[in-house]
Amino acid sequence: MSTISEFREQLAPYASPQASAVPAAYRGPDGLWLGTNTHVTVLMANLRQVPNGQPPSGWADLADPKWKGKIVIPDPERSSASYVALYGLQQVLGDAALEKIARNAVIVGTTSAAYEGVAKGEFAVAVTMEYAAYEYVAGGLKEVRLVYPAEGTFLSPEGMALIKGGKNPEDARTLYEFLASRPAQTEIFKTAYRRPLRADVDVSKLSDLPALPTIKVVALDDARMSADRAAFIARWRQLVGAR
Repeated sequence: MSTISEFREQLAPYASPQASAVPAAYRGPDGLWLGTNTHVTVLMANLRQVPNGQPPSGWADLADPKWKGKIVIPDPERSSASYVALYGLQQVLGDAALEKIARNAVIVGTTSAAYEGVAKGEFAVAVTMEYAAYEYVAGGLKEVRLVYPAEGTFLSPEGMALIKGGKNPEDARTLYEFLASRPAQTEIFKTAYRRPLRADVDVSKLSDLPALPTIKVVALDDARMSADRAAFIARWRQLVGAR
């Protein structure tokens, strides 16, 4: 959502009837944008690969030397989801814990390489997104387990907006309303496991995933996270390079 806000001068305000179903935190000022779904950061564990069949319970566990070489993390410079996870982890546990986790982790170039690696049994644990990990659970891969870190996890909301001065504004509003509707959001979740931000869609009744209010979430300041990105990436490179 922070990306959308950077382009507010190019957006057209729109008071959608669907907006009231979305919490205010995920709606733009004056109807400039509307949150549709959110990624939830999880630890994806392969129970056949984790020590003694016990997955980590939280972020702090990943700093334990027993996880060295067993954790896979996408490069945060290439993966925005990984950046959110590692930046949030640093905010929660501090730089010393981040350093230990960097020492234990295998770094891969793409988000998909992380969750695919765990599904194939190449790694024990991946830092990844809920929808990507849950696809394997829904597909019947019984050894895959999703862990919502005990210290709290992080959200990466996505949304949509209308372009100021765009062609066919009436058609654009029609599409906007369709994508924001409860039936469309429900169907998108059923087919792609993208967690809706609408408060009237309870994914726990549609799947084995927990309802969002039951997940401990650590709020991150989007503006600060964006401003800190270059410094964080430089620090991460330093930590990885020093291993």
